[in-house]
Amino acid sequence: MEPKDSDKNDPGKGAVFTNMTEAQVAEQVKRDIDAVPFITGVNNHMGSRFTEDERLMRIVLNIAKTKNLFFLDSKTTSKSTGYRLAKVMDVKAGSRQVFLDNEEDVNYIKGKMLELVRIAKKKGSAIAIGHPYPSTIAALKEMIPTLNKDVDIITVSALIDSIKE
Repeated sequence: MEPKDSDKNDPGKGAVFTNMTEAQVAEQVKRDIDAVPFITGVNNHMGSRFTEDERLMRIVLNIAKTKNLFFLDSKTTSKSTGYRLAKVMDVKAGSRQVFLDNEEDVNYIKGKMLELVRIAKKKGSAIAIGHPYPSTIAALKEMIPTLNKDVDIITVSALIDSIKE
């Protein structure tokens, strides 16, 4: 989804933008979903501008609902309408608590993983997101055996399915 600074950060092929018509957004989202085998959910990678547009987010979330997909809000902006609107529309949803790799440094990422564990222990669950950077993968490989002793690491879809509201 379109970020606020799309001139510096290209969201990539298949992105949706706020200057698209509602029909164009719906068409692109359906193409994107169809391109991913065994898809269980959607996420607003980047999306700081797009998720602030409630009218267009309704289109995305309606498609997610009709395809029985969850929505994970990356919360790239405090003004995101994604999670709140998903709940109003009865779309399975979650939102991230920790962004793992704002810095591509193994020790930084390991610290974020420990932060995630603290939040999960306090609140009962927590969601992290990150990129497949070499530093992120290295930190995960190193930390997962240790973290599994403190918390259960499960998929986002399993967590969202387990939430009873």
